[in-house]
Amino acid sequence: MGAVIASGVSADLGIFSDGAGQFRLLSHGLCWVHAERLINKLIPFTEAQRQAVEIVQDQSSRRSKLDSHLRETHCPESQG
Repeated sequence: MGAVIASGVSADLGIFSDGAGQFRLLSHGLCWVHAERLINKLIPFTEAQRQAVEIVQDQSSRRSKLDSHLRETHCPESQG
């Protein structure tokens, strides 16, 4: 990693991953796709918990659709 930073890559670079240790470098965040998998494993016990899980699942679904739209609109080379 030192060589990467020495070559000019910012030490403020953010990395998103599935949380595996080898990716916990610099500014690290859990990739929303992997975070969503954890949300989907939750078993709510109360109505409020069920609603909270449903809200997050809905937000995740909308974000995924937006990401797909943005990719299609701004990165046509990624299409097939």
